[in-house]
Amino acid sequence: MVRLLAERLPRPRRALDIGCGTGLSTQPLTSFADIVVGIDESEAMLRDRTTGDGEHYVRAGAERLPFRDAAFELATIASAIYWLDAGAIEEVGRVLTPQACVAVYDVWFRAEMLGVDGFATWMTEECAPRYRRVPKHEYTEGSMAVVGFLPVWEEDLRFNVPMTLDHLVQYLMTHSERIAAVRQGTETEAQQRSFLTEGLDPFFTEATVRELGFGIQVEVFGR
Repeated sequence: MVRLLAERLPRPRRALDIGCGTGLSTQPLTSFADIVVGIDESEAMLRDRTTGDGEHYVRAGAERLPFRDAAFELATIASAIYWLDAGAIEEVGRVLTPQACVAVYDVWFRAEMLGVDGFATWMTEECAPRYRRVPKHEYTEGSMAVVGFLPVWEEDLRFNVPMTLDHLVQYLMTHSERIAAVRQGTETEAQQRSFLTEGLDPFFTEATVRELGFGIQVEVFGR
């Protein structure tokens, strides 16, 4: 992701990573920007971060950033924009210079298993109906344009990740709709793990490791 930005954007002096979590999206930026700051509202996430040499972390929400106007030349938002409240994009724009860019990207699960057609059918017909979609804020090109951000370029990258049955189950349990099911009491973690394990086990009878399809959708906006 950072390599893609480095190929197409001028090197920023200061970069802001919004919704940084444990810093997995923040640390790579240190190879591209001179000063990198990651922000997140979750104290638990920031506490569990792995701190490198070149980044700084601040507990804050995107809706009220503790930085002066025009403090950064780049902002990145990794898998977080749909969770930001109204007004967050305007606040992001406030702390960016007039020439700055916003890079929005999301790692998404393609529900594909290389060489196994039945997996996509199971995900669509058995797994998906069990879990209600979690409401998210919609940010479109139109809503970004209202606050002055216009699309510059975008990419849709595809890649495969080898996973065991246990790894796949654990990954699927991190999706928002399954986390919500546990929090709302629809099912326990044990019940969820059992459902996923039993349903996915037939796809691993001939191989203990399978190639799962993922993608990274990248959208860059400028002003």
